[in-house]
Amino acid sequence: MPPTLPGMSTTTTPSLDGYRATTTQVMRYLAMAGGTLALAQFALAGFGAFNSVNGHRHGYTAHETVGTIVELVGLLVLIAALVARPNRRTIILAVVLFLLAGPIQPSLAELAKNDQSWLGALHGLVGLAILGLFFQLSRKVTADG
Repeated sequence: MPPTLPGMSTTTTPSLDGYRATTTQVMRYLAMAGGTLALAQFALAGFGAFNSVNGHRHGYTAHETVGTIVELVGLLVLIAALVARPNRRTIILAVVLFLLAGPIQPSLAELAKNDQSWLGALHGLVGLAILGLFFQLSRKVTADG
């Protein structure tokens, strides 16, 4: 144990054990993969935008396909968080991630296509939030937060 200075606490952070530790690790790896996919989404959106400008009708196909995978990964992260139950904060972040990546993000995209262009800007901002949530959920998790 490292030496402590006067006034420093020597308490340790509780850790998870057994299947909860394993499932938490699975959740972290899924979040890392989801974050990588979410980051790729920005490149694919740019590709789709400039493909559309150049007259190609299906410029966003890859973006939409990867978006569906991001939704699935968000669901898997939520399931892993509910099984692992690492702490309240992690479960809340996983629920918010699932809601944003699942029903909200595709709905914003569809509404933006139907003459609600300003929702396209919100779609991009929600994408940033999803990326941030994946990052937060990929960080080391302990039983107390």
